[in-house]
Amino acid sequence: MKGYRDIKKAIDKEIRQGQSLKEPYRIDMNVSDDSEFLSKFSTSETPVISREVADFIEQSTPTIRKDETLTLRIKSNCIDEKEKEIYPSAVREYYKERYISNKRELMRDYVIAAILTLAGILVLALAIFVGHHSTIWSEVVDIVAWVFIWEAVYIAFLETRKLKLDNRKYIAYISMKVEYIDK
Repeated sequence: MKGYRDIKKAIDKEIRQGQSLKEPYRIDMNVSDDSEFLSKFSTSETPVISREVADFIEQSTPTIRKDETLTLRIKSNCIDEKEKEIYPSAVREYYKERYISNKRELMRDYVIAAILTLAGILVLALAIFVGHHSTIWSEVVDIVAWVFIWEAVYIAFLETRKLKLDNRKYIAYISMKVEYIDK
């Protein structure tokens, strides 16, 4: 009987052999009914994919390497030629909107981190002034300053990491190739 490590090594080897850096990562999607493929709502003139389709794509690609290209292979008999032209732009438009929203959130987090850093520095300066008058209040103000600075560091380096990884995914989805195969 194989142990955990042997099974893990075999699975890791199989995955490495199946995923070359030069080959695109392929998402196989079987569509039996495309009536809900597009969302009923869009912020622009270009239609966007539905949330259900986006969830499928994102769950099919939990991790994407920087140098990896994606291909969405849609297998269906119900998609006509007009829809074959619309769907790739709907995918791109959906992820462009997500990318723009994510970039705004990233900038907002950097601004908040800068404000908290500045507040921490100002409170530290206040701690120096208060330190001459009262030891207890000096310690309280010192703690408050370090809380501001820690929160700034947390936001700038830890919170934004997920947003940056999401941006990488959105860029891959925007540039994803869409292929159609008849069932």
